[in-house]
Amino acid sequence: MTISTQQLLEKFPLEQLRELASFGGLSDSAILRLLDCGAIMPLTAGDVLYAAGSKPSAFHIILSGKISLFREYRGKSIHTRTYDPGEQVGFAAIIALHDHKGAAVVEEDAWILKISAGEFFKLYNSASEDFALLMINLARGMARTIDSLTRLIAVLQES
Repeated sequence: MTISTQQLLEKFPLEQLRELASFGGLSDSAILRLLDCGAIMPLTAGDVLYAAGSKPSAFHIILSGKISLFREYRGKSIHTRTYDPGEQVGFAAIIALHDHKGAAVVEEDAWILKISAGEFFKLYNSASEDFALLMINLARGMARTIDSLTRLIAVLQES
């Protein structure tokens, strides 16, 4: 089920959405464009956003709730990270052009904005400044993920 931008704005005012890291510095018109061109979806704890090995066709910005990533390792599903509102999941697979390496599972009821790869690249053609700022925000999010994972690797190697 998806809802309209107007329905979302009744639940999450634009002032609140502006505070999300993925939307940082974007104009109101750019945020509204992303909401209009994406799919706004409510999800329930336990829902699988995407499975390990699936082909990526979109990435997701978490508007509320929490999404956890799990990676298969030695026959077990290992929790690698939990993402909070304002963060994105699935962007790395779009950029790297590879299948999802892990599963994204809703940990806490969530609202997400699903942005297809096609819509993302249309933004580049129609609003290159907004695209550049969004790309910086998404890259910053990936850099924070890399930092948290390398910190975890260091802790695990120390023990």
